[in-house]
Amino acid sequence: SLARALMADITAEGVETKAQADFMKEISCDEIQGYLYSRPLSSEALEEFLKNEALRADA
Repeated sequence: SLARALMADITAEGVETKAQADFMKEISCDEIQGYLYSRPLSSEALEEFLKNEALRADA
């Protein structure tokens, strides 16, 4: 793809279903974001979200 030729990272936005996320992974998107993972968050809420994810990963 043009993005790969330019060595650019590819971000898929607006992903809402696991099927969409799986497809984006199949076509080698570097990052995936959307309601599948979280609604838009304030900086404070994002910090709390990331802390909880880190705790869950350590469990």
